[in-house]
Amino acid sequence: MTNADRIRSMTDEELADMIMNIEDICLIDFMCHVDCEGKVCSECINEHPDLVEWLQSEAE
Repeated sequence: MTNADRIRSMTDEELADMIMNIEDICLIDFMCHVDCEGKVCSECINEHPDLVEWLQSEAE
């Protein structure tokens, strides 16, 4: 199951909870489970897969 499949299978409540939690953390941190270590978002984005790659990767 990919990350996209996991998102598509969420209930409305699960999806709402995920979206609400994203506003509090960096998207790269959310996707890759990494600590940005004080880097600016553009630095993190350059070091980690793009959103399409993440959606197509296997869910953890």
